[in-house]
Amino acid sequence: MSERTPKTPKVAAPRRKNGRPTSRTARREAAPRTPTAQQRTIAAVVSKTSATRDATITAGRWPVVPLRDAVVFPRMLVPLMVGRQRSASAIDTALAADEKVVLVSQKNPKVDSVGADDIHRVGTLAKIEGARRALGGGLQILVEGLMRVRITAIHQEEPYMAVDIGELPETIPEGVELDALVRSVQQLFETYVQSGANVTPDIGQAVAQAEDPSYLADLAASAPDLTREQRQELLETPNVLDRLHSVSDFLVK
Repeated sequence: MSERTPKTPKVAAPRRKNGRPTSRTARREAAPRTPTAQQRTIAAVVSKTSATRDATITAGRWPVVPLRDAVVFPRMLVPLMVGRQRSASAIDTALAADEKVVLVSQKNPKVDSVGADDIHRVGTLAKIEGARRALGGGLQILVEGLMRVRITAIHQEEPYMAVDIGELPETIPEGVELDALVRSVQQLFETYVQSGANVTPDIGQAVAQAEDPSYLADLAASAPDLTREQRQELLETPNVLDRLHSVSDFLVK
């Protein structure tokens, strides 16, 4: 069992002779319309608030949960299944303290015994909103992203990984370009949804109503056609204008 978000089954898309889907639209039309569990829980929080929860980084060693195939953004609620013993120990440690963990994506999701060289250095400080033991073993947890963080030191890997972190502060340039880009991304995302993308109505509505450019960029990162690598790149981009440009470039393709 691994740290992952539940996935919906995929249906093969129409293919050309070279084996590739004919277009992104064709891939969307071939995919099931049932929202994933991650999309449903994201929808629950985006309809609730767009304000950043107060979070403070204190000195100390923070427990880490490596993620195989997920990237968690600030202000998003995401369910995770935790199966590895070291990750479970990290969760238990967090629950006994301030209920906060550092979520980082693995460079290679196939690696089971994760070491210092196997994780990205930028992740998300998150609060555990709920946890329960699964019937088949492991833990089911619900986490809410709080802020982008950078790992500055790794102190231990057993019985769980523990690190020092620092906040990755965002840069939000003000001006006409930012305002225009916000409107453009909102319009492009609406077109993306109308083209058949597997996006819940709540997420589409939240994108349309988002006033915070940073929140908008992270919401748009929930686009199901984005790869894990693309989401990680967006997480590692502190400049909101650059992040919106990247999202815009993806949506126009």
